[in-house]
Amino acid sequence: MSFYYRQDIVFANRLFIISYEYNMDIKFKRVHSLKDLILSISTLIIGIGLYFVNQIAGILFIAIGVLMIIFFKTCYKKEGENVFFFKKAMDVDHSCRESLMAFLEGQKVEPQIVETEDGGAIRLEIYYNATASIAFVQLFDFSNYKYEPATQIIDLRGVRADAIIKKI
Repeated sequence: MSFYYRQDIVFANRLFIISYEYNMDIKFKRVHSLKDLILSISTLIIGIGLYFVNQIAGILFIAIGVLMIIFFKTCYKKEGENVFFFKKAMDVDHSCRESLMAFLEGQKVEPQIVETEDGGAIRLEIYYNATASIAFVQLFDFSNYKYEPATQIIDLRGVRADAIIKKI
């Protein structure tokens, strides 16, 4: 869905709109973390060792190890960066929307994040790396039985990234 199609989104300032157009093409790719690879290869090695004791169990573990190598990816990587990110998606209470929008627009407010279990009106998705103090944040509004982007993917670094990472 392009920015120009979303006529109902109103942004507070022109700079925010420009950054929205610039950040529209941010893409994250699922990748293996070191922990994923260690777990997958360990399962594969256990399967090979078990094959000599019990062939069926060995074949089962080998198959699980191969499938884990192919499909088990818990980290994300942004195109053009060598930093691994973790993803956290949460339904947030609608009362937090104003403080989150103000924080993402660059105002000096403390973001309020209150997770709700009963179908929050907004969804918060964060790709973050706490050690590098980098976070990419996007808000979604629930409308017509689906989540529609309320903001673009916003790049936060340093103190601002740490402020939102510690809240999740």
